[in-house]
Amino acid sequence: MDPHTATENNATITLAAGQKYDIKLEYFEATGDAVCTLSWTSPSQAKEIIPQSQLFAASNLYAASVGETAKTAYSFVDSIGVNTHLRYYDTSYGNFSLVEQRLQELGIRHIRDGGSDPTWIQRVNELGTKGIKSTIVIDPMIGVGPSSAYDTKPPGYTIHDLIKNRLSTSVDAVEILNEFDINYANGYSYSGQALTDSTWITYVRNFAQDTYNSLKSDPATQNIAIIGPSFVYSDSTSKVGTMSQWVDYGNMHPYNNPSNPGDGNTQQDLANRSQAFTNRPMMATETGYFTGTTSNRTVSETVQGKYLPRMFLENFNQGITRTFSYELMDQRSNSNNSEDNFGILRADGSPKPAFTAEKNLISLLNDSSNNFTPGTLNYSLGGNTQNVHHTLLQKSNKDFYLVLWVETASTDQTITQNVTLNLSTPITQATTYLPNQSTNAAGQYTSPTQLSLNVPDYPLVVKLTPA
Repeated sequence: MDPHTATENNATITLAAGQKYDIKLEYFEATGDAVCTLSWTSPSQAKEIIPQSQLFAASNLYAASVGETAKTAYSFVDSIGVNTHLRYYDTSYGNFSLVEQRLQELGIRHIRDGGSDPTWIQRVNELGTKGIKSTIVIDPMIGVGPSSAYDTKPPGYTIHDLIKNRLSTSVDAVEILNEFDINYANGYSYSGQALTDSTWITYVRNFAQDTYNSLKSDPATQNIAIIGPSFVYSDSTSKVGTMSQWVDYGNMHPYNNPSNPGDGNTQQDLANRSQAFTNRPMMATETGYFTGTTSNRTVSETVQGKYLPRMFLENFNQGITRTFSYELMDQRSNSNNSEDNFGILRADGSPKPAFTAEKNLISLLNDSSNNFTPGTLNYSLGGNTQNVHHTLLQKSNKDFYLVLWVETASTDQTITQNVTLNLSTPITQATTYLPNQSTNAAGQYTSPTQLSLNVPDYPLVVKLTPA
């Protein structure tokens, strides 16, 4: 810079009303007095020094932490699961070869299912050989219980026998019953005595204890994770009391459709359901959005494609160990039945936007190793950060992946907000991706210190290779 007398420099930029922008003002003083002012003008605004009321400290601009420690990308991908119905042979799941193909394309490692017949066992074991492990629901009404006292329907397996002798390499977790507070009256009995409003709580507690003791007492099955029962009614949590001594994970079904996944419902459900499992980590073994036509809770396929990836990210941020979306495929081509339209695949196996978005997100973030300590990224977010949520991940090769999205109620139209990513950690290469569209790079930047990003209401992935 050269010394000079007072000089006015100007330039034109486009500003949107109500949106904050980063301003960097540089000046120097060589000798004598220095003068520096910052003014603005527009067709509707006379030139004036920008009022202090229109300037904001950096602490009000930046929503993200500086010096944030990442979580492993492997752990995020491992937190993603999907419900299937492999024994629903008269539905779309009857085409098992297509189910298997789509599961492998999706790239997930975990499904949730339940059954006991030979064909179902064969299918679960087949998926196990492909690296897709099953969480199975234990239920006497579908042929599996802790012991014969639970009046189990044929084939009447005990859970220990089923796991040890028939599914030894295919199952990594078992789940105690399903939404039992609304299902206990559907034919369940213990030693010939039908369950009632006053006996179902004792039944479910004994069921959990007997399952735990059966599996944990044998070295061959003691590493199978035990997930607690799920409930529908909010007061069931207090009714059943603490069950943490008999489970490895708590359970919840935080359905929130048609509301956006980050509207606070999951936090409320987590606070309620975790009371029954106190010191245990939580799983969400069912949650999702349906795309039928007969309910005011339905969402479009486009919105489902935005919400489900955000749901996995939001739940991961809340510390939920694993989330199983409901479900893989529409059971039938019947838009008038909501139960037939929860799939991320249509009944003919064709992908909905949610399948494509999840597949691409998993593909971008998948990693072969979880055996490293993730590092810290020094950064901040500026601009319009209202409702902008994020997840910071790192792969074993040390690349960071910052996932950003606008957490808001969505429609078929894309909502975007301009966000500035300021990087203090030296970065040699930055690449952006929009997995709802493809796995191709949307933008590439060499040695950036600042990126201007249009963050949509679906994930924007920013890959950052540190120097």
